[in-house]
Amino acid sequence: MRILREAWGKWKAGSRIRDAFDRVVDNLTRSTVLRDDQSFLKFHTCQVDTVRTPTDEPDSRREVKYVPTEELHLAIQRLVADAHVITPDELSMRIARLFGWQRRGPDIQAALDDAVYALVETGALTAEGDHLAIR
Repeated sequence: MRILREAWGKWKAGSRIRDAFDRVVDNLTRSTVLRDDQSFLKFHTCQVDTVRTPTDEPDSRREVKYVPTEELHLAIQRLVADAHVITPDELSMRIARLFGWQRRGPDIQAALDDAVYALVETGALTAEGDHLAIR
C-alpha cells in the first residue's frame, strides 16, 4: 500500500483508497496471488531466490518489517553457508549490515532470532554449541 501510494504521489491513504486497495488484493488472493502470514503478496509459483539489499538510493532501505520471512531466511542461510560456522551474534551483525540497518534494535533482533530459530527447527541450520552451521 505504501509503495503504491507513493508511486501515485499520495502521502495519505484515506478510507476510499484503502478500501479499493483491499478489494483488489482480495480479488487477487482468490485467483493467482498468495498472502503470507506477514501480509506480503506473491504469485503462487514464485520462489524467493534473491536477497534484495539497499543501494545508494535512500528509498531502497527497508525496515525489518518490510523484509519477507523467506528473504530473511535466504539471507541467513547464504551467510551461514559462506562462513561455514558462525556465532548468532556475528550472524546478526552481518545480516544487519547486509540490509543496511545501522543498529540492531529490539525489532530487528527479534526478527533475526525468530528466523534463526525457525531455520534450526526445520533443520536448515544446526546449532553446534554456540555456533550455527548449514545442515
